[in-house]
Amino acid sequence: MSKKFRHELGKQRNRPAVRFRFSMVIFIFIITLGSFFVMHMFDANINDDDFIRNLYNNSNSGENSDGKSSYDTVSENTIQIINPVPQSTNVKGKEYWKDCALVGDLTMLKIANADTEAIPKENVFAASNINIENINNTKISYLNGNETIVNLLKNSEYEYKYIYIMLGDDGIETLTIEQMVESYSDFIREIKASVPNSKIYIMSIPPVTEKREQMQTNGVSNLKIDQFNSELLVLANSESVYFVDVNTTLKGNGGKLPNAFTENDNITLKSSSYKLIHDYILTHTVD
Repeated sequence: MSKKFRHELGKQRNRPAVRFRFSMVIFIFIITLGSFFVMHMFDANINDDDFIRNLYNNSNSGENSDGKSSYDTVSENTIQIINPVPQSTNVKGKEYWKDCALVGDLTMLKIANADTEAIPKENVFAASNINIENINNTKISYLNGNETIVNLLKNSEYEYKYIYIMLGDDGIETLTIEQMVESYSDFIREIKASVPNSKIYIMSIPPVTEKREQMQTNGVSNLKIDQFNSELLVLANSESVYFVDVNTTLKGNGGKLPNAFTENDNITLKSSSYKLIHDYILTHTVD
């Protein structure tokens, strides 16, 4: 057998073996990759909710203590809140008041009295003896009985769509900011638990005149009012309720309530000032 013949024979024997092995490797790789892809897409389509959650949440943060994923919690409970409530595109008419509960002290009573024709008496849950400190436990005269505001709202036959809360400056001169915020927070949470489907609006405390600040007894500073209103804004955001800033619209250039908004004593608000607050509410809503 010649050297050339043996060489040609060797090439014929070896070439098919090399081709076979290389082709099989490529074929197995493609089949394997395709199988994994098909299985992955099948699983994603059958369990699409789990697929999405696993994509955005790792195993440590995917569930809360109640067993719901963080994805569910955000989608179910997140409320878009913009505070203070900006001016509305459309001004509400008088019919809006029928769905509103007005809660608070003497200030809220006078706001309600600014439009007795449109605001039903039974929609007003306010009294002159209510203040920031006692609102959680003081009973008020309402229709034919006496009860706390929370219980009145809870047991009302009519579920109000909107609840406006106005607590003026009565008590602010003796309480700390922390005490006021704590009492207010308790009240808001009780309201939310009692009437969970109502939208809650916290209204800022109006400013006072310079004369009111200078009074030896019952003197109230605009500085403390501003500090408390700032904390009310924080409270509104943390509790996912709305904040209506009537304070700013009543302020003059010096950061105080102008005398033009008060009676001759430069202390008591004019009825036109309460009407201004009334109209401000109708122009600053979220619906």
